[in-house]
Amino acid sequence: MPECVCLLNIEYFKKAYSVIFHERKYLSRRPKAWRISFLEELLYEGWTLIRDQVHVAFSKYKDLHYLTLLSLLDNYLPLSLSIYSVIFNSGNTEQYIAFVLRCWVMFFPFKRHHYTKAPLAWLSNLLYWKELNHPFFDTIMNCLNIFDEYPVQNFHSLLRDQTKHNNSSEQLHRKARAIDTSKAVLLEFQSICSAPRKNYTFSWP
Repeated sequence: MPECVCLLNIEYFKKAYSVIFHERKYLSRRPKAWRISFLEELLYEGWTLIRDQVHVAFSKYKDLHYLTLLSLLDNYLPLSLSIYSVIFNSGNTEQYIAFVLRCWVMFFPFKRHHYTKAPLAWLSNLLYWKELNHPFFDTIMNCLNIFDEYPVQNFHSLLRDQTKHNNSSEQLHRKARAIDTSKAVLLEFQSICSAPRKNYTFSWP
């Protein structure tokens, strides 16, 4: 999510990066995830310091560039920074649903492939389970943070990294099985050869 916001507004982020750090420092076209998150945190924290004054001074300003920047700083940055790390992990399902809807509103004008469909599919499934009074709906509402998508996303990243766009479905299937097998072998190897973790207790004299 933070990466998506950065790449869609890369020119602004490149300018901000040069101003914050050094005039000769340049942000690459494909920055690393940690650098994107760090830069977005800096921009949003800085924006909160001047937001009220800017709103008052430009309350009647209708310039498209200003409104685009305002939407980025006021909506997209806090959404991308908090939807998973704060809202999802806190288990606040009702607020998470509202944030997912806002994600769809954000992705829609940018015409992001699949990103415009995934939030609606999730909301549709949720409403369907609610209408059927399915026990899975209560599970999601009460235990949202146990449905962590990171393992799936991580596996997809590994699969994309080790395959080509023109691979057949059979080639993708074989590579996916090989990745899954290699991860299981690695975990078994680590459990046998690595020393058990120790918990050290430190105390002041």
